[in-house]
Amino acid sequence: MPWQVEFSPTAERDISAIAKPVRIHILERIAWLTQNFDSLTPFPLHGEWRGLYKFRTNDYRIIYKLKYKTRDIRIEYIDHRSKVYKKKRK
Repeated sequence: MPWQVEFSPTAERDISAIAKPVRIHILERIAWLTQNFDSLTPFPLHGEWRGLYKFRTNDYRIIYKLKYKTRDIRIEYIDHRSKVYKKKRK
């Protein structure tokens, strides 16, 4: 059973601000992540970002939270690697 994905309002704004070809690639990678998540090892973040994980796709980072019981991946932030960690976590 694949994992389900949901986007936070911040992630929805992030993805809509990205150029269309890159946005399509990112959405394809998120779909791949949901299909293959059980064979991956999530990369946890530390410090202020504790409890979140990152997924790399080219120069972009997808920051997400996991809900193992319901098999949900909640996308919190999506941005270029030079900007994503400078965002203020809510």
